[in-house]
Amino acid sequence: MPGWATRKTAEEIRRLVRLGKAREGGQLPSERDLANALQVSRATVRAALRILRDEGELETRSGRSSGTFVSKSNPYWCLYSRTEDAAARPAVPHPMGIPQGVDESIALGGCETESVVLEARRVRADDDIARCLALPENSDVLQLRRLRKADGEDIVLECAYLPCEKFEGILEKDLTQSLYGLMKGEFGVKIKRISEVLEVVLASGADAEALGVIDGAPLMKSVSTAFDQSGAPIEHSRDLYRADRIKFIVENDFE
Repeated sequence: MPGWATRKTAEEIRRLVRLGKAREGGQLPSERDLANALQVSRATVRAALRILRDEGELETRSGRSSGTFVSKSNPYWCLYSRTEDAAARPAVPHPMGIPQGVDESIALGGCETESVVLEARRVRADDDIARCLALPENSDVLQLRRLRKADGEDIVLECAYLPCEKFEGILEKDLTQSLYGLMKGEFGVKIKRISEVLEVVLASGADAEALGVIDGAPLMKSVSTAFDQSGAPIEHSRDLYRADRIKFIVENDFE
């Protein structure tokens, strides 16, 4: 009988399918990408996929188009932008309300991830940042600005602020990796909850240049605060997403 971890992983994969994480045609990400995103071993992913295949939900294909595919029609497959400048490339799905970083979203969308560190420094927090992180006025914070890429294409301009006391020394770490993964692995801090506000803004100046879009192009601005298991705020972010290359997904559970 499959163990608890295998059954839980199988359920998570079902959820990813519902959230539109299958590629066009219903192909799932690779075992490696699923293992990284779900933070389990490849053996556990392989066993979970076997359960779903035995239940008829997935099928394995060989030959030129090899891989694991969803057996049934899935209305949540990633939508494609039809604008000429987007060249009909797939939008990266990014679920809201769960502690999943951009790296995981890009990988589960079937794309190669890359992070470029633009700035990593200690700065004075403005009043809003200090309030969101529950810090005294004029406190210093750690600022991390990164450009996130999917298959080599710029899609997110991130700016994260962290309290110095909790993450002293983090700026000396490898900041191209998942920030949430770094928090958990190096500092023992696990994200429990995220509060996020979205609004549409127009690209201009350096932001437009960094994301490779023209001035006036629509961007999705995300302002979020992440909280640890004790309920303390431990990260505040102000991010800009290319509206033609990402879609936000909201899933409500009324149980």
